[in-house]
Amino acid sequence: MLRVAPRLLGGLLLACVFVLALVKIEDTDAWTHLALGRAIVQDRGFPATEPFSYPGAALPYYNPEWLFGLLLYLVQAAAGLAGVILVKAAIATLAFGILLKHCLCPRDPPGREVLATALACVVLVPTLLAVRHRFVERPDLVLMVFLAFTAYALDAYIHDGRRYLYALPALQVIWVNMHPSIVVGVVPFVAVLVGGALQGAVRRRWALDVPGMPSPRQLRVVAAVFAAVILTSLLNPYGIDAFLAPFKLGGATWLIHEISELQPPRFGQQNAPFVIAALLALAFALTVKRLSIVSLLLVLPFAYLAFSARRFIFLFAVASAPVLARHLRALIARLGEAWARRLTLPAAVVAAGLGLAVIGLWATRTGPLADSLKEPGFGINTVMVPDAALRYIERVGASGRVFNVFHWGGYIAWRDFPRLVPFMDGRGHLPAGLLDEAMVVRENPVRLEKLRSTYGFEIALVDYPVLPSGLGTDAPDMDLGWNSPSWALVYWDDLTLVYVHRAGPLAAVAQRDEYRHVRPANGALHLRRRLQAGAPAKEIEAELKRNVADTGSSMGLALLGFLYNDDGRYAEAIKVLGRVRDFPGPWSQMANVYQGLAFAHARLAQPARALDYYTKAAALDETADVLYNIGILAAKTGDDRRAIHSLERALERSPNLLAAYPALLAAYRRAGRAERAERLEAGFPQVLTQVKAEEHFHRGVQLYREGRHHEAIAAFGLSLQLNPRSPAALSNLGYVNFDLGRLDEASDQQQRALEADPTFANAHYGLALIHERRGQASLARAHYAEYLRLDPRGYWARRAREALDRAR
Repeated sequence: MLRVAPRLLGGLLLACVFVLALVKIEDTDAWTHLALGRAIVQDRGFPATEPFSYPGAALPYYNPEWLFGLLLYLVQAAAGLAGVILVKAAIATLAFGILLKHCLCPRDPPGREVLATALACVVLVPTLLAVRHRFVERPDLVLMVFLAFTAYALDAYIHDGRRYLYALPALQVIWVNMHPSIVVGVVPFVAVLVGGALQGAVRRRWALDVPGMPSPRQLRVVAAVFAAVILTSLLNPYGIDAFLAPFKLGGATWLIHEISELQPPRFGQQNAPFVIAALLALAFALTVKRLSIVSLLLVLPFAYLAFSARRFIFLFAVASAPVLARHLRALIARLGEAWARRLTLPAAVVAAGLGLAVIGLWATRTGPLADSLKEPGFGINTVMVPDAALRYIERVGASGRVFNVFHWGGYIAWRDFPRLVPFMDGRGHLPAGLLDEAMVVRENPVRLEKLRSTYGFEIALVDYPVLPSGLGTDAPDMDLGWNSPSWALVYWDDLTLVYVHRAGPLAAVAQRDEYRHVRPANGALHLRRRLQAGAPAKEIEAELKRNVADTGSSMGLALLGFLYNDDGRYAEAIKVLGRVRDFPGPWSQMANVYQGLAFAHARLAQPARALDYYTKAAALDETADVLYNIGILAAKTGDDRRAIHSLERALERSPNLLAAYPALLAAYRRAGRAERAERLEAGFPQVLTQVKAEEHFHRGVQLYREGRHHEAIAAFGLSLQLNPRSPAALSNLGYVNFDLGRLDEASDQQQRALEADPTFANAHYGLALIHERRGQASLARAHYAEYLRLDPRGYWARRAREALDRAR
């Protein structure tokens, strides 16, 4: 039994990996790689210029990951998408097989195999949970294999004398043509060479011996292999660029600011790097007298990468797992042989239990494995791609150039090229500044028409936008999905909005299929405002029913339910909203649906059901409105304690929620809390003034957007009469005057905004523009720099950087 136990534990671990990797294709970049691989086969070589993105058609072809795309396409051509997914699972399993081997290095004395394997599995199962999000059809997956094997080959040579490292130069030729990450491959070599030299110096100086310290001869061999690896890394179509590509990513500010996986991880959302770092710190602290400098130098660069961007968390986990396993084995070895024997069976049981638990959680889709994006099976996860929208475009016979959002271009290129040609894909291979322009045009009709006249697209395929703050002040007719009256919304579902130009070759489609009254991107709040502004309820209802019939859209059902609520048809609203299922989007959709259900039940005098749905909404998105409604219902049921708690939290989140004040005041009085009631009542007039000031401010912003500068000045003036030290109102007034050429007034208002709030970044940007127009370059640079210090991310930060670059 002892002989087969290691194989059983290792097999269970690898079975977990394989099963968890058998998921439908979810990553939108996979389609880009497939399309590029197909283009290489069809062209029998590399295209001369960018093959897919029409704005970048004149740019030279650039695809340092060409070999991965080629192999992915060849697998698809031979075995379909099922073959691609099976290969993905096999590569992920190979990576963990290498990690398992590395965790068992150096080999333990006979009799310890079961314990060593069990401890390795105890480390690798959590590692699996930390990296499984990277089990996708992207070159990062093979990077996992290359990095794991490089680190293992070096350790196996140093600890056990195995000569796998001689395969590394040949492996590097494959690596460098699949993924431009030679810098990552350098880390294990540098760790061994520098760490080994430092450990030798420590032993000579203090006579401290560290297990696994490389001998001088081993260091010479590693150095020679390293030199060969560097040379073979040049065997790629782009030569030295393989070394520079990661640093170019560091300078790609648009990608860093706008792509979520390039954002730093946050504790509570992505806990893995924090947990791994804490475990490593503990492991190193417990073995400080025999600290391996090689191991320390190996994990530190990957820790830096993991805390700089979520994309690199998996690299930190892969590099750290063997180090943690080795330290765990060393700590148990220090307890003695008797303890090692006693711990063998419990460790094996724990390891087997972890593996079985992972399979059980995966089968039931619960706990940490309840992930809607990881859908088991073969084929496409349509939650991530606009497949239904593309079928509509195909059905109406549309072709040609498409404007699309960043992450869908690869799928369009794979599915429909050359009938449809995407604007951009996940590579962002476009002329300078065009990525930013593509974001701005969705809300700026003038710039949109300029972009359309330049590139000649007649179809727009976009996703739902994140709703901005101050939503209720936007014009009722404004479409937040694609704000231009020259375009018609002709199709929408839970993922995609399709617009066509009214005056182009698709004018007949626009006339026949346009949704003239519904603005799905605006959400329920705008629907209510449109109804209040006189929009025809019957026509809106007909359009929503048409959408539900055509697409089965949960968004359509949700808006229809909200419409029924607004019309007092509460029973119908409950019936419709009860059919809604969770659907993709940038805000909490189901929280809104639960609020709609709660509202209907409350109007039907069913407070207990209403309170239950508001509680469900709060669990998903604890907004001030939800807390307010919970407080109101709790008060009606006589639970003043809960009412006070919820209403106080509502006001913490939104102090300007006027309706909450009288409700909380009444609850205080019923509960005998006279002192709190007096304080609340005394502060209410000031809140009322603040609310009125904000109403004037938001009105001014809307007027400014519409180009009605003088009316905007009047609105901002009314806001400042009520709140003279509002930095937002002062700064926006400064921008209006700047547009009118009143530079002295604009400068004075931006300065006053900074006096009110020295950290108000927009005022610095306004002053930079003023000084730039006056020809005061040094002052403009100073304010641009200060703006970037205060607000380093986003569109305007990139504009500020461009201004600074021009001034150099």
